[in-house]
Formats: sequence, structure tokens, C-alpha cells
Amino acid sequence: KKIGRVIPFGGLRYKLLYLSGATMISSQAEDVIFRPLKGNTAAVADLMYHKNFVFLQHGITKDDLSGWLNRYNKNIGMFVCATRLEYDSILNGAYGYSPENVRLTGFPRHDLLKNSPQRMITVMFTWRYDLVELPDKKTGLRYLKEGFETSDYYQMMAVLLTDTRLKQFLEEYKYKMRFVLHPCMEQAMPYFEKLRGGYEVITKADYQEIFKTSDLIITDYSSVAFDFALLRKPIIYCQPDKEMFFKNHMYGQGYYDYQRDGFGEVTYTVGDCLNVLYQSVKNGCRLDEKYRQRIDRTFPYGNEGNSQRVCDAIHSIF
Repeated sequence: KKIGRVIPFGGLRYKLLYLSGATMISSQAEDVIFRPLKGNTAAVADLMYHKNFVFLQHGITKDDLSGWLNRYNKNIGMFVCATRLEYDSILNGAYGYSPENVRLTGFPRHDLLKNSPQRMITVMFTWRYDLVELPDKKTGLRYLKEGFETSDYYQMMAVLLTDTRLKQFLEEYKYKMRFVLHPCMEQAMPYFEKLRGGYEVITKADYQEIFKTSDLIITDYSSVAFDFALLRKPIIYCQPDKEMFFKNHMYGQGYYDYQRDGFGEVTYTVGDCLNVLYQSVKNGCRLDEKYRQRIDRTFPYGNEGNSQRVCDAIHSIF
């Protein structure tokens, strides 16, 4: 009621509005969002693929998602993009969309980005498709597969979060560190808690607050780096499992090359990652000019006016 005209997600009115051609606007592209009747009846099959779906995205598409988000499979009416390279990859890739469907507007959520660093280092790694089951139909949770504790992913994180030299270094320079666990890896929380590295481990994060208060982030392949880059703060990529990640994950590597296009140093061992971190902290966590220029070239828009551009684009199509 505080928000305004709200209806229950997935309820009867939701389905009726869908059938009547309502415009669906979401950061998620799962069928349950904009095809609530899929699988229930063939009588409305011709209505299941209307084009009134605006995909806001929940991260920059830097990898090849054409096998999932292509026009035949999703028929997205408006595909919102935030960088020039992303826009080109969707328009010219195997997605099947036209310039009318793909719009370079910036992400609405970027309007909310604020910067107030609190001497905080944040570790934000993405999830691993091969380490979790498909979402449970009742709970929506992805439960861990057997062998998680011996996986390269967990062992890599364990080395990073229990490194005694790192802990001493952060104490010396008066920095804190926290680890943000990807929502798809939520069930792994007990494994990270028992590491007893002394760092806060978060599963349900307020990402805007995380970006705001962090001085530097360490990530692997996560698109959170794009949001953080807009604040012109340093990023370190830690990718010891790069070959296995793209071999086992749900998408393949696309146009984005971390060495050429990334917003920070790319490292392939935990030791190298820590060395880059030490140097950055000693320099006051200042963004290198090379990466500042790269960020400026990547984003045609900053963190203002994105919501308005998206609204204008929606009105121009529907």
C-alpha cells in the first residue's frame, strides 16, 4: 500500500493482466515472470509469446547468453543495455533482436549509486553452476552438490579468508574485510562460517550499500564489477579457475576480455591477488588512471538519468 497499486505476484489478476497484453517490466527473464501460464494450457499458447516484456537485466551481459535470451526462446520486447560493448554484442550476436528491441539507456539502479567508503575491502565472487543443484521447486533454493568442501572454489576462498598475513596487513592499515556470498550459493554459508577467518560473511546483501561503503572489491567473473566501476574505485579480479569456470558454468565466455576490457588487475593465483591488494591499500585504494580511462570509454552514461531514459524508451515502443 505504501508503494501504490500493487497486485500479488503470480496471482489471478497477474495472470489476467498478462493475458490482456500488459507490459511486463522485470530484471529477471525466467519464464515464471512473464509467462505465468506456461505449461498449464495450450488454449492460450498464442498469447504466451507477446512482445510486451521489458528486460531490465540484473547485471551487464558480458558473456554469451544467446542460448537462453535469444528471440526464439524469450521474444524480449525491449532489452536494456548499459555499455556500448554490451549493446553491440546483443544486437550483432546470435540473439536475433533488432535496434528497436535493444536500447542503450543505462540501468535504472545506477541512479542510486552513492560513494562513501568506510575503509572496507569486499570480496564478491559469483556462483558456480557445477556445485549446486537446480532450484528446489518448493523453496527456490539451490542446494549444494556432494563434494563442495573439496572443490577448487571453496579451497580458493578458504586460502584467501584464512591468510594470516592478510589479516595482519589489514589490521596494520586499519582496513576491514567482508565476504559477500552469491545468493545461489546461500546454502554454503555454514562452510564459510566455520573457516573462522574473523571476517563478516553476508548472504542477503544490500548491494547499493556494499558498493557505497567499499573502498575496493575483489571479484572473479561477477558483473558487480560494472556497478562498482561506475563509482571509480579499484577492482581486483581473482581467477585461478578461469578455464574450468567457463567450461562448467551455464554460459560461455563472450566478447568481454578481462585483460583488455576489465577495470582492474587480473590475477590467476590467490597469492598474486593478495600482492595486488597490498599495493593498492598502500596507495590509498586509488584507481589507476588506465582503468579510469577504460571505465570512461565503457559507459556512455553515468549514474544519473538512467531511469528517465528507460521510461522514455518504454513509452516509445509500447
